[in-house]
Amino acid sequence: MHHTLWRLGRAELRRSATVSITLVVLMTMSAALTATGLALIARTLAATESLWTEARPPDVVQVHTGQTDAATLTEQVDSWAAEQPGVEDHMVMTTLPVPGSQMWIDGTSQVDSVLEPALVTSPERFDLLVDPSGHRVDPERGEIWLPVYYESEAMAQVGDSVRVTAGPVELDLTVAGFVRDSQMNSSLATSKRLVVSQEDYEAVAPYLEAEYYIEMLAAPGTSAAELKAAYASSGLPANGIMVDSTIFRLLNGMSTYVLAAAVLLVAGVLTSVVLLALRFALLASFEEDLGQIGALRAIGAPTASIRLLYLARYALLALVGCIVGLAAAFPLTDTLQRPIELYLGSPDGVIAMVLAPVSGALLTAVVVVGSCWLMLGRVGRLSAVDALRAAATGSSAPPSGRRGRRRRRGGVGSPRARRGAGLLGSRLAVPDRLGVSAALQRANGLLLAVVALCVVAAVVPASVLATVEDERFATYLGVGQAELRIDVRDGVTTTEAVETALAERSDVERSVVLVSDRYELKGADGQWADVVVESGDHEVFPLTYEAGSAPASAEQIALSVGQSEEAGAGVGDEVEVRVDGEVLRLEVSGVYQDITNGGKTAKARLTPSEAPLWQVVYLDLSGGTDPADAAEALGSALPGAKVTLVSQYASQTMGALVSQLRTVAVVATAAGCALVLIITTMSLTLIIARERGTLAALRAIGADRSQLARMYVVRLGIIALAGTALGTVGAQLLGQVGFRLALAGFGAPGVVLLPDPLVSWLGIPAAVLASVLAAVGLGLRSLTRIHLTEQE
Repeated sequence: MHHTLWRLGRAELRRSATVSITLVVLMTMSAALTATGLALIARTLAATESLWTEARPPDVVQVHTGQTDAATLTEQVDSWAAEQPGVEDHMVMTTLPVPGSQMWIDGTSQVDSVLEPALVTSPERFDLLVDPSGHRVDPERGEIWLPVYYESEAMAQVGDSVRVTAGPVELDLTVAGFVRDSQMNSSLATSKRLVVSQEDYEAVAPYLEAEYYIEMLAAPGTSAAELKAAYASSGLPANGIMVDSTIFRLLNGMSTYVLAAAVLLVAGVLTSVVLLALRFALLASFEEDLGQIGALRAIGAPTASIRLLYLARYALLALVGCIVGLAAAFPLTDTLQRPIELYLGSPDGVIAMVLAPVSGALLTAVVVVGSCWLMLGRVGRLSAVDALRAAATGSSAPPSGRRGRRRRRGGVGSPRARRGAGLLGSRLAVPDRLGVSAALQRANGLLLAVVALCVVAAVVPASVLATVEDERFATYLGVGQAELRIDVRDGVTTTEAVETALAERSDVERSVVLVSDRYELKGADGQWADVVVESGDHEVFPLTYEAGSAPASAEQIALSVGQSEEAGAGVGDEVEVRVDGEVLRLEVSGVYQDITNGGKTAKARLTPSEAPLWQVVYLDLSGGTDPADAAEALGSALPGAKVTLVSQYASQTMGALVSQLRTVAVVATAAGCALVLIITTMSLTLIIARERGTLAALRAIGADRSQLARMYVVRLGIIALAGTALGTVGAQLLGQVGFRLALAGFGAPGVVLLPDPLVSWLGIPAAVLASVLAAVGLGLRSLTRIHLTEQE
């Protein structure tokens, strides 16, 4: 008996070679992508830990700007830290921010860049700036080490010249290499540290406004939150934001995690397609083998043995597919992990390098085999008599009941369809009617689902890419909907100088000055915590508000989503803000979305302090004025300010993520079209093989091959159109939900997906439909083998 089953299994593999190869290809792709996605996540975690070991980033950083003496500040911090058992080590790093108008890289001015470069010397004990080998950099005089972001975005290469001007001093430096900065690696961190020698640093220090980083390492048993609270209550200089290593970890891995999530999304869709294709192939094989199954049941073959016959076949295919997929996953992961190696270093460890991809491939195999076993449950529910009867009628179900009546009412092979076949030559366009009738059969739901899922897999990454590149996305970065943004830095320029320059231009339609200060806000737990509050008229260039609106008076305040949650306050509630020792009770006018500064900021109309953290001017231009030309002119008139096109702000800030999303979008679209082509070709081949008898009968009553081909074109065309429409709508809904979930942790749970209609609603669906037509062309070649003598 077992020998007979084994012979039948081998015969089945030979008979369905095309289907088997197709399933192996699909399983290979699914296993490869699943293994790659899990490997990317594991390797990102491993590389981050490796960078943390090499660079020893601080647990807490307090930024301070304003008039102060570095030596005095260091002495004050040393005295405080000596009395704090929770501080293991500390230092005060002095940085020298360089305006973009005073810096050129390989002859290109940095005036248009959103980056905020600052010259530093290389730290020695912790917060190390390391080279690609993980060693602390130590530049010689005349050398400069740029952040790795510049290399990633092809803004510089080793050997390029960098010129920095400050007062009468001109530094001509040579790029010696690129450093990994555990604090500011990510493109989301616009601040960048450029490492120079002590001699070059001292040459320009008198002519640049310094900014100080008070950095602390927590002692064992002390949390970053405790350390932040201790410094906040010390009364030490703190005219700037305070961040901790949690933010550093999140920003370092964000772009790779998004890439891995996109790969896993495509892998998940692909696995769903594999299961649908497997079900289609299994049902087709099951129907063809009903006679053999009935005979085996009649002679006493155990149901479990018959199920194992089919299961062994698909388990073998799954094993082959997963082994090949795993082999393909390693070079694919090596290609996609290049940003990880560039920004974080080479990952290592058995889990990241081996176990994660192997687990991904095994997961695919388990899902496929498990689904196959569940599908084969129908073998046990079919008796020998039912199987033999079904084989005679050509259905896997008994002829009685609703399914039998549906078969008799319609379908290509039904008696009614055969009666209609006599009208093939009439004006009623019977091939079209037969195609429509066949397209409406429930069995086509599998192919419909495949097309829809492939469209979802292609459209979602493209929509996310378009959203991040859309200038409206800048509102989620705390930037108003203006045309130009001017960052003002005290000591270099003033808002008065900016306002004077704007008043001299007749093309400025409207402008507003927003000033950021650090105040204290009382949380839901009764504790006071620092918060960056931006004061000014926020109604001129509004952000995207989750609820409520911008503050309209000095008695109101708007909170970011993250700050609202921490304060436990919503629209209409009151919060307490402490300004220079005075407690103000302000009404929450609105809750907005902001993914900057850890997602915790606020907007108000408070009187600015004498030494604000930073100041920003937003402006709109009158019609006909080119914003790029205006930005260049204002940049020349205000050499100490940074003028940025808001339309470019988001794309530059999200630079690394944008480039990776673009790669994922292209790969996902190509994979989706390829899947549709493969599955549709396989499905049509199986359909034609199953309907050979009906097609031979149609040929016998006068239908030529072109009419038969037209019938299948209509049939699959309707399925493709319906699947594409369903997938396009589903991609918008699922993409919106997924995108909100992804950004909710960053402070933008209400983000709106902004797809490019030409790409997401027209281009990709058209490509999928073209793939279906190409598949129909390939699949219809088997019609040439249909002869009049074939019987159903």
